[in-house]
Amino acid sequence: MTVELHTERPTELRTALDPVRRALIADAHHRADQLVATATTESEAVVDEAECGAQRAVDRAVEHSRLAASAAADQELARANNDAASMVLATQQAAHQRLVSATHAAFLDLRDHPNYPALLDRFAQLARAQLGDGATIERDAEPNGGITATTGSQLVDYSLPTLADRALHTLADRVSQAWT
Repeated sequence: MTVELHTERPTELRTALDPVRRALIADAHHRADQLVATATTESEAVVDEAECGAQRAVDRAVEHSRLAASAAADQELARANNDAASMVLATQQAAHQRLVSATHAAFLDLRDHPNYPALLDRFAQLARAQLGDGATIERDAEPNGGITATTGSQLVDYSLPTLADRALHTLADRVSQAWT
């Protein structure tokens, strides 16, 4: 079998294939342009989505930070209010203790007053009026001074510390109003 080779000249073949080659190149350019356009569109969409996602993340972080700062500020304010209230209470307690001490000292100082014996006489009269003439009266007993009187299981206490406590109790409403 014989194979015959057609040998045309390469230039003629190129010339004959030129329109096909130009069409293939044009098609390849067209497809490449389409691929570039699609890739550009898709990449722009990805970038846009990433930017939106980043902005949402920033917005969430800002809101979270604002809420955290607000909560921290609220906690700090509550702590400051508690500290202030504790300081006020401690000051009130110290002032109250000074008042109690000063009142007790002032009542015990009555023992040095020239009218103290007359005061004891008056307290003894009041005790007998309450308990009767058979009451046992203890006059200016150490360390409390004043008068205590008993009859059976009944006791009348006009000792100086008890009288000081009664005076403080009577003034309690005025003292508590001073704190407000």
